[in-house]
Amino acid sequence: MAHRDFAARRSSNNKKKNKKKNTNVLIFLALFIVLVFVVGLYLLKNQNSKVSMQQAITQQEKAQPKSVLPNRPEEVWSYIKALETRTVPVDNNPASVEQNMRLTEEQRQVLIQIERDQKAADEARKLAEQQRIEDATRTQSKKTEDMKNTEAEIVKSESIKKQDSQKIESEKKVEQIKTVNNVRDSKKFGLQCGAFKNRAQAENLQGRLQMTGLNAQIQTNGEWNRVRVASFDTRELAVQAQSRAKTVTDCVVIGM
Repeated sequence: MAHRDFAARRSSNNKKKNKKKNTNVLIFLALFIVLVFVVGLYLLKNQNSKVSMQQAITQQEKAQPKSVLPNRPEEVWSYIKALETRTVPVDNNPASVEQNMRLTEEQRQVLIQIERDQKAADEARKLAEQQRIEDATRTQSKKTEDMKNTEAEIVKSESIKKQDSQKIESEKKVEQIKTVNNVRDSKKFGLQCGAFKNRAQAENLQGRLQMTGLNAQIQTNGEWNRVRVASFDTRELAVQAQSRAKTVTDCVVIGM
């Protein structure tokens, strides 16, 4: 089997790769230089064309002459003088004047129709105004009548309410009088002639009152013995009994 030198083979391969890389770099640099050269030429060409164009425009402007405006024309007003010397033709012939003032039949009919239309319009306006005034007057009178009716109804209702209130008040008064009379009728009156702690004194006074014809009674409440005369239907009867009891002692009218 033949012996192979792998180390020498590897070094030769590396040299080939380095040569290939260097070649690529040189090619890239050459292309870049060519591109820069082309761009520079293009820019120089454009700049030269702009400069030459500007010079041509400047020379053309110098070669053209400047425009000069014409002088202002003088205005001549001739109609003022013509008006000063102009004469108006006047026809003083009476026949011509009458002929000019005379109207044709058609014009006369038109004027008559215009006058009729004007009169009709005036009459219609007057009628409308009169109708409006009548309507306003009628409306106002109706409002006034309604107000009067309303006021009359209000017065009538107030009078009815017043009568009702008076009637109710009178009925209340009658009821109060009846109640007072009923109370008076149901209430009894009597006389209290004395109050004693000693019952013997109370019995003594009772006997003396009975001797005058009064219905004297003793009412005991606790330690007090009250001598009373009962009972009377009205205060007048109690007052009469009080005057009778004055011969014995002073009594007081009380309600029972």
